[in-house]
Amino acid sequence: MNQLTPQEIAEVIAGAKFAHIAVISGDDPYVTPISFVPLGDGIAFRSLTGKRLDSLAAKPRVCLEITEYVEETGSWRCVIAEGKAVVIEDVNEEASIIQALLHRYEQNFNSLLGDTGPSFSKAFVIKVEFDGITGRSSGTFLQPKTRPGRL
Repeated sequence: MNQLTPQEIAEVIAGAKFAHIAVISGDDPYVTPISFVPLGDGIAFRSLTGKRLDSLAAKPRVCLEITEYVEETGSWRCVIAEGKAVVIEDVNEEASIIQALLHRYEQNFNSLLGDTGPSFSKAFVIKVEFDGITGRSSGTFLQPKTRPGRL
């Protein structure tokens, strides 16, 4: 495996269409996929009420996993980021993030990502500012690429 440069980390985050966010629910880890938009040194996403949002309110520390995988070659690049999740209260910032999300996923408007029905307005906008970030790739040395799960 190879360490990713800051530029490569930014490329993985910018190119990814989803991530996995880990929160602590009670005493247990809880991981869910999210659609997100990159924001400087962090990301933003939307969440309805439920286990994830309740967990963030109780314990705002999170870990994100964002992976780029190339099916044809088995190569991958993975970013792990840690930070604190904050619900956006400012209506202008919230509107700006929602517009960025809609723009990022505009090709998905015929999918669940593009749902702007009744639940759309009930979602909370959450921002995570990274305070730790690392990245690795499957590597290219004299051995076959390391596939996920075969580290």
